[in-house]
Amino acid sequence: MPYTQVTSGGYITSDWANTYVNNQVVATYSSTTDRNTNGPGTPTAGMLSVLTTNTVTEGLYEYTSAGVWRLPWNMPWGNVTISATPGALPSLTTSQVNSSAFTWSAINHRNYLVTVTAELSNLSAVNTVTTLFVENSAGTDIKNPLIRWTPRNANDQISSTGSFVYASTATSTQTWNLAATTTAGSTGQTITPYSVIITDIGPSGAPA
Repeated sequence: MPYTQVTSGGYITSDWANTYVNNQVVATYSSTTDRNTNGPGTPTAGMLSVLTTNTVTEGLYEYTSAGVWRLPWNMPWGNVTISATPGALPSLTTSQVNSSAFTWSAINHRNYLVTVTAELSNLSAVNTVTTLFVENSAGTDIKNPLIRWTPRNANDQISSTGSFVYASTATSTQTWNLAATTTAGSTGQTITPYSVIITDIGPSGAPA
């Protein structure tokens, strides 16, 4: 609905207030519980609220057309917490070797920039191709390849970064791990992940 301007001599009626004030004032709440208890009984799409939690959840929220309070849907939401940086992948072979798993929470129809930094230590392997990729708990590749190394000298230590955009298709807890293979087995190669950074960079579809 459009905003209105008050003119001199006009009367403030209940209909006017319910139309132009109730739906156009941004209310503040100390927590989501406070909003659920003391907020509008039946929110409508487009309503705004501010949480004054003095925590990472503080800020502006909108009630979306999907019927959920969210951060502004058409904006990036920033860093996403992961459970832990995955552990090293030792003794690489021609068969797949997996890291420990990590979890994170995805919201449906959001784009996530996933950035992985890792180091390959190759010992005696030379001119072998080592591939690092990301897969989910079902063993489905999310991004393959993500990083590839071909060390030219023995005892090389090569640090590299790879990134890709993941478009979520469900609101759920994601369980992922890093995985790797190499073109020559029993070479003593090891991959050590330094960081996995997941950043929400904006919507990939309608509010969910």
